[in-house]
Amino acid sequence: MKGAAITKYFLSNHWAITPTYLDTMKSAFDEWKSIEGGVVCETETDESTSHITNGVAVLSYSGSFHKKLSGLNALSGGISGESIINDLTTAVNDDSVKGIVLSLDTPGGTVDGVSDVVSAINAAKAVKPVVTYADGLLASAGVWLGSTSNAVVCNEMAQIGSIGVIMVHQEESKGAAKSDVTSTVLTAGKYKGDGNRYEPLSVEAKARLQDSLDYYYSLFVDHVASSRGMTVADCLSRAAEGRMFIGAQAVEAGLVDHIGNLETAINLALTLGGYNVKQELQDALAAMDSTELMASLKGHGALPESVGSAIDALVEDSEEITILKSEYDGLKSQLAETKQTQSDTIDAALSITAELDDLRTAFAELQTTTDADTAKSSIASQFEAVGYEASDELMASLLAMDDPSAIITATLDLHNTKMSLAENFKESTGLDEAPDASAAPTTIDEAVNRLMSAESLDIDAAIERAAELHPSLFNR
Repeated sequence: MKGAAITKYFLSNHWAITPTYLDTMKSAFDEWKSIEGGVVCETETDESTSHITNGVAVLSYSGSFHKKLSGLNALSGGISGESIINDLTTAVNDDSVKGIVLSLDTPGGTVDGVSDVVSAINAAKAVKPVVTYADGLLASAGVWLGSTSNAVVCNEMAQIGSIGVIMVHQEESKGAAKSDVTSTVLTAGKYKGDGNRYEPLSVEAKARLQDSLDYYYSLFVDHVASSRGMTVADCLSRAAEGRMFIGAQAVEAGLVDHIGNLETAINLALTLGGYNVKQELQDALAAMDSTELMASLKGHGALPESVGSAIDALVEDSEEITILKSEYDGLKSQLAETKQTQSDTIDAALSITAELDDLRTAFAELQTTTDADTAKSSIASQFEAVGYEASDELMASLLAMDDPSAIITATLDLHNTKMSLAENFKESTGLDEAPDASAAPTTIDEAVNRLMSAESLDIDAAIERAAELHPSLFNR
C-alpha cells in the first residue's frame, strides 16, 4: 500500500508537537497519497545553518523534530536529532568557540530522540554556555529541548509553549468491511494487540495508551520544571497543560529569560561564558586611529545609550569614515594571528637564548683549555730553545701564575749562566784556578771547577757539592 511506512510512522509515535502542525503534516501526507503516481519521496537529512559570530557558534534548525529524518522530510521538512548532537559536539571541540546558541523554529516533534539531544545539551553546558533562541516558534518538543540550555531568549512575537504529548489512533475496520477485506489480529500476550488499526480501540486499550501518554507528559513537565527552576505544581499552573504564550507572556510563565533577538542570545552566551567584551574591544582596536575607532563602535549594541550618542556626535564632526565592518573583522583576525606569531617568536627567542647560553659556557670552557694549552706550549718552547728541561711541578706552578714571565726570565738566565760556566769549566785551566791545587779554593768558580774535574760531576751537581764542602764561599 502506497505510503504505508509513513502511515505507521504517524500512528506509532508519541508526539510532543502542536496538534495543528500534526494535522498539517497528516493532511500533506494524505494529499500526497491521493496523487496518481505520487511524488517520489526520498530519504534525506536536514541541512542546518551553522556559523560562528564573535566566537559564538550559532546552530539554526527549523521544522518538526525527529530522532532521524526519513522520507517524511521531503513532505514537511524537519530537524534531525542526530544533526543537533553532531553539531553540538563539533562546537564543543572547537577551541575558537566560547559559547553556543541553539536557534530553533519548531512546532515540536516525536518524543523519541528527545532524551538523546537533552543529554548532548547537558554535556555541552558542562564545557561552554548554551543559550536557546526561539526564532518564531518554540513549541512542545522544542520547549523540552530549549529549556535544557542555560537560558532562553525569544523575540516579542515568538510563540512558546504547548507542553503536552499527543498520539493518533486510526481504526480502519469499517473501511476494510466496505472493501470486503477482513483482517484478523492474532496475538500472544494480553496487551500485544493494543492500539492496532484493524479493530475498534477497547476501553482498556485506550486506558493503557493514555497511561503511556501521561507518563511521557510527567517526564516532560518534570524536565521543564527542573530546568527552569520551578516546582512541578508551579509549572503545571503557569506553563503546562498545552498552553501557548507569546513573547513577554512566555517570560511571565517562566519559560523564557529575555526578550530580544539573535544578537541578544549571542551576547548572553558570551556573558554567561565570562567573556570580557570590553577587554576584547580594547585589545582589537588599540592600533586604530580615533576615526576608525568611532566608526567601529558606532551603533554597537553593548554600549550604553549615552556613550552611543556621544560617539554619534563625534563621528558627525570627524573626517569621512572609510573603514568597513569587513575590514574591522580582518583587523581582528590579523591581530589574533600577530599575537600568535609574537608568542611563537618569543618562545623561539627564549629557546635560542638558552642554546646561546649553553654555547657561551662551552666556549668559555674551551677558551680556558685553549689558553692553558697555548701558555704551556709558549713556556715549553722558550725552555726547549735553550735546551732546558722543566719539571712538571715547575710547569704547573708557572701556569697557575697570572704573569709568570719574570720567573721564566730568571730561570732562563740562571740556566744560561750555568751553561756558560759549564763551557768554561771544560777548559783544562778552568776559571780562576789557584796555582796550588792542594790549597783550599778561594772562589765558587774554582770550587765547582775542581769538583767537576775530580768527580766528573755536571754543573748542577758540582754546585750543590761545592755548597756542602765550602759553605763559607756561598755565604759571602
